[in-house]
Amino acid sequence: MGTLVSKGLMLRIVMIIICALVSGINNIYVATAITFILFAGYVIFMYAEGAQVGEEQCTMTDTVRRIRDQGGTPTQKQLGKCFDPKHGIIACAILAAPGLIIAVLNLITADPAQAAQGVIGVIARIYFLPEVFLTRICTELVKTDISGSIAAAAVPVKAISKGTLDVESLIKNTAGLNGAYTVMTDYSPIKILNILYVPISLIPPVAMLIGFMRGPKLRAKVLNDMMSGSNKKLRRMKKKKTLQSRTQKPEI
Repeated sequence: MGTLVSKGLMLRIVMIIICALVSGINNIYVATAITFILFAGYVIFMYAEGAQVGEEQCTMTDTVRRIRDQGGTPTQKQLGKCFDPKHGIIACAILAAPGLIIAVLNLITADPAQAAQGVIGVIARIYFLPEVFLTRICTELVKTDISGSIAAAAVPVKAISKGTLDVESLIKNTAGLNGAYTVMTDYSPIKILNILYVPISLIPPVAMLIGFMRGPKLRAKVLNDMMSGSNKKLRRMKKKKTLQSRTQKPEI
């Protein structure tokens, strides 16, 4: 269980660092494609790590069984490394807990009427950097009304006429710009993003759990391959011995 947790956490940290390096790509399509591929690779790696640990624990289970069959007593360390589905379930719960807690807190505390992020929101964006493709898509979809900003920028331009500054016009127009600012008009993608953080936080840990649960099948496949290889080797040796006996010359 400890091995699963440590490998899962290490992969998460590595992915956060890698995705932080590529998340600043300006082109939304390129950034989304690259980060989605990275996330897919991350999930595959989690699955592979879980499968490796599951197969190793099944190997230890066979070792313990062999020791007992020979009348020996396995150590507690060996027993602790035997395959047990509970190891995978507990490890999955531990790995999923941080992301699930952060996602739920972010969903509860996030203001649905603004795009600005609080402390929990910032933590969520950092933790979910491996899923940055989803963040980029949703944040880019937020629609903005910039008419207020355009009107504000036009004030000093209008005040300057033919190289002269119309102070009276500048003061008059500036006083009426209290409501001229950039306004977000559609926050639904941000709301969807905060909701999707909850289920997507479960995907990597569950992938590792699925891989771990396939440990017995992978162990059986390894044993079957070993048996097939041994049988092939025996057949080759037998065939070689038969050919040698046929080619021997009779003694005179």
